[in-house]
Amino acid sequence: MKKINKENLSDEVASRLGISKKDGNEITRVVFEVISDFLIEGKPVGIRGFGFWRIGKQRERKGINPQTLKPLWLPKRKTVLFKSGKTLKKELNT
Repeated sequence: MKKINKENLSDEVASRLGISKKDGNEITRVVFEVISDFLIEGKPVGIRGFGFWRIGKQRERKGINPQTLKPLWLPKRKTVLFKSGKTLKKELNT
């Protein structure tokens, strides 16, 4: 199975819309930029039927340096969480 990257996705968008690859790339870039901007602002993003992105928080935790095997503390951080929508789940499991 081939992994889809941004370029492949842009090409598919252009093909399905009957537009140039340049325009398809621009549309794809803007969509990802808008989703990222909302998440950076702390706003969740939901696309009905596809899924829902939100910011999650990981607390500070104890870890181990793999080179020295010495314990260390990993700082708290934010991460992006994704939950697939009902329609996508249904399509995946049919």
